[in-house]
Amino acid sequence: MYKNRRWQPAAPGRPAREHRSGVPRTVYRGGASRTTRRRHRDRGAAQGHRAHRARLAPYERPLAHAAIDAGANIVIGHHAHIIRGIELYRGAPIFHGLGNGCVVTRALSPAQSDPKRAAWAKRRRELFGFEPDPAYELAPFHPEAVHAMLGRVVIDEHGMRVGFIPVYVEPPGRPRIAFDHAERIARYVSEITVEAGLPPLSLNITSEAVWLN
Repeated sequence: MYKNRRWQPAAPGRPAREHRSGVPRTVYRGGASRTTRRRHRDRGAAQGHRAHRARLAPYERPLAHAAIDAGANIVIGHHAHIIRGIELYRGAPIFHGLGNGCVVTRALSPAQSDPKRAAWAKRRRELFGFEPDPAYELAPFHPEAVHAMLGRVVIDEHGMRVGFIPVYVEPPGRPRIAFDHAERIARYVSEITVEAGLPPLSLNITSEAVWLN
């Protein structure tokens, strides 16, 4: 599943780490069965627990493309507590990260009585370069994580339509469907998609969803 396994020894202030990069041809096995399902008009989706940072790691696009090459119709990435870009590959949608759904935690809040949690909250701010908004005590993530979305894919006799339903996270960490913020969230999704090195999006805002043209 991996190649280029490289061990980085521990150093002061940094734990030891193992770095891995995926090999597309071996990551998604059983490609023949997925291809068979596609011939019989079945639909398949692949999901992956991705890197934790907002920008894409070098292996992520090849990994998603490999899933589609193996027969997946949709790829959904998760883990990052922030929206990440969307792309279409061979007509199939790749949601590189849908951001936070309903994530409630006090473990990452800056104000901590537990010494270990307090140390990690401080270290986290140093590592990722942001200060959580104190109003979001139940969702102490990057300030841009207030933008979220629900992926929407409609498959019918006309083909596939791809889009998302805009979601806004209100203090102290309450997500809600937010068509009143649709333009703002659509603009944000467009910007981070380009910043991630993905092809620019053309979006159409309707009362049902924000659709990719």
